[in-house]
Amino acid sequence: MSAAPTLSRLLLDRDDASKEALLAEIARRLEALGDLSEVDEDDPRTLLDFLLRMARHELDFAPAEAPAALRAPLEAHLSRRPAESVDHAQLFIDLDSSLRRAGIVASALGEGRACLAVGDDDALSLALLVRGVRARVVAVDIDEGLLEFLSREARAMGHALETRRVDVHEDEPPASFLDAFDVVVTDPPRSYDEAIAFLAFAARCLAPSPASRLFYADHPDWNPEHGDVIEALPGLGLELVAIHRSAHRYPLTASWVPELPRRAEALGVSADWLRALIQAVPAHSDLHELRPVTR
Repeated sequence: MSAAPTLSRLLLDRDDASKEALLAEIARRLEALGDLSEVDEDDPRTLLDFLLRMARHELDFAPAEAPAALRAPLEAHLSRRPAESVDHAQLFIDLDSSLRRAGIVASALGEGRACLAVGDDDALSLALLVRGVRARVVAVDIDEGLLEFLSREARAMGHALETRRVDVHEDEPPASFLDAFDVVVTDPPRSYDEAIAFLAFAARCLAPSPASRLFYADHPDWNPEHGDVIEALPGLGLELVAIHRSAHRYPLTASWVPELPRRAEALGVSADWLRALIQAVPAHSDLHELRPVTR
C-alpha cells in the first residue's frame, strides 16, 4: 500500500498531493532541520530527519511483488517467528524484501556452494529454502530462540538447517567456518562499530575467491557512519562490487521510539501525528555486494 495519501495528509494537510509536491515539502522540512551531524542521536530532531529521509525513498519505491507461490509458504513460516527483540536490535524486513534478498543471494549461489547468514532475524535461510535453493545454508545468531525457530521451520520443509549461537563481538568464527563460504550475508545494526564487527566476522568466513560474495545491508540515510564503513572495507580485505538500491523495507512501529510523547512535544507536533508518520514510513536499506580483495 502506498504511503503517499497518508504523507499527503500529514505533511500538507490534504489527501491528493502529488509526489513532486510531497518531495518538495520533505526537502523543505529537512532544510529547516539543518545539519544534525554533530547532534546527539537522542535529540528528537534526528528521529524526524530519519523519517523524512525514509519517506523520500518510500515515495520512489515501486518493486514488483513476489509471486504468490513463494509469498504464501514463506508467510506461513514467518507467522510463527518470535517477536522482534529490542535487546538484540532486531527489526524485520517485510515479506517481499525477504524474497527479494533471497533472490539476489540465490543468483550468487550455485550447485555445491555454501551460504552463511551472520545474524538471521530476517530469516534469509528460510526464504532461500522456499525459493528452492539447495546449497548448504548455515545461520548464526546471538538469539537462541530465533535459531530454534529457524531450525524448526526448516525441518517442516524437510531440511536440516545448520545453526549456531554466535556473538560477533565476543566469539571467533568456528575453525570450520574460516574461508568456508562462497556467499555470506549480514544486516548489522546501523553504526560503525556494529557494522565493522559483523563485517569482520563475515569476511573471515568468506572463501578467498573472486567469485565469492559478501552481501551487507546498510544505507547512508540510516547510518550516519555509513561512509566510514565503506572506507574501512579494504582494511577488512573487501571491495565493493555493486549496490542493490533500496532492496529492503523495514516496517516501523511506535513501540521502537522511547518517550514518543516527549519527542513529539519537543518537535512541536502531536504524539498522534508522529505515531502516524512512523507507521506510514518503512525504513529502507541498500544491499551492498562485496567481494574479497585478491590475496
